[in-house]
Amino acid sequence: MKSVTRKLLGVATTLAALASAASLQAVVVNYTFNFSANGTLSNSKSFVSSPSGVGVTVTADSLNGNSWVGAQVGQYSGGLGVTNSQESGSGDSHTLDGSGNRDYLVFQFAPAVDVNSLTIGYEGYQDSNFYYWLNNTGTKPTDLNTGSFVNSTGTGSYNIAVGSTTEWTYLVIAAGPDYITGSGRNQDTNSSGLKISSLGVSRNVPNNTPGVPDGGRTVLFLGSAIAALGLVARRRKVA
Repeated sequence: MKSVTRKLLGVATTLAALASAASLQAVVVNYTFNFSANGTLSNSKSFVSSPSGVGVTVTADSLNGNSWVGAQVGQYSGGLGVTNSQESGSGDSHTLDGSGNRDYLVFQFAPAVDVNSLTIGYEGYQDSNFYYWLNNTGTKPTDLNTGSFVNSTGTGSYNIAVGSTTEWTYLVIAAGPDYITGSGRNQDTNSSGLKISSLGVSRNVPNNTPGVPDGGRTVLFLGSAIAALGLVARRRKVA
């Protein structure tokens, strides 16, 4: 019986070691930011993800030729828009648009995340095409050729950084027009106008992080295994 007990304890120790190692493995957790709500214009807006664990602060700016003229972030039922200092905010001028000036939205995440998707909740002007950059500096590039182009087909969800596993601090988005050269870009001069209703992001976190859905699986597995070993021991004793 002592031999059996030692063997059982050895198995339990091995299982504990495996569970401990598994708990340190990184798991991917998905987070969502929902921006669809009526609000006011402000210089910045802050949001907390669902489930909580990631925050984002959103600011806006607008480029007139080579000059930044400033802008504010607006929150609407269709999502986040921009009203720059040279717009009235009426009609589609409160969207993230490229009519006249080129509007930008800058999303600063804490901690850094992998951005997966963006949802357009409203399309204005002629289309809703946009460009985006991921970086760790918050730089707003003025050369659209350096950005990734999304030729949108209207409202809906669009993938961003497909296949990427890199985590970034900033997502920078600029509206069209999309008259520049480059693969996958429409050669038109339509003005884009859009509102961003949500973002989907993810990040790698330790498996034992509180609140992480996978965090309790190794503990549950270990407890079940030890209970099973105890049942085997009792049966051997009865026999």
